[in-house]
Amino acid sequence: MQLAAGTRLGGRFELYVRPYPARGGKWQISIDGGLHATWSRSRHELLYSTLDGRIMAVSYSTDGDSFKADKPHQWSERRLTQRPRYWPFDIHPDGERLALAVVSERPAGGSQDRIALVFNFFDELRRVDVAK
Repeated sequence: MQLAAGTRLGGRFELYVRPYPARGGKWQISIDGGLHATWSRSRHELLYSTLDGRIMAVSYSTDGDSFKADKPHQWSERRLTQRPRYWPFDIHPDGERLALAVVSERPAGGSQDRIALVFNFFDELRRVDVAK
């Protein structure tokens, strides 16, 4: 199956899936706008972001050229920070975690006066994964 992302419908972008190579139908995945869809590598699930920064998950099944998607559900209460020109998130190979920048939960008008730098990022990911 192939994603047909960015199809404009009623003034917003929606996500569709279609067979590859194209041999027939297409199935709408998003229901209230969608961007940046990513296939999970560990389960039958597709994740995408909404225009307001929510991460949505859609479970699916296939049978030949037929595709059946469940209703999208919110993956997390946290919202991601939109990053122009960059893919805003990625799924960890275990399908349980995402790498993304979340919207700050500080009060409106508050200042952000700290930043955290992580050196040897991949070593730190391996350390955290082993500690589980």
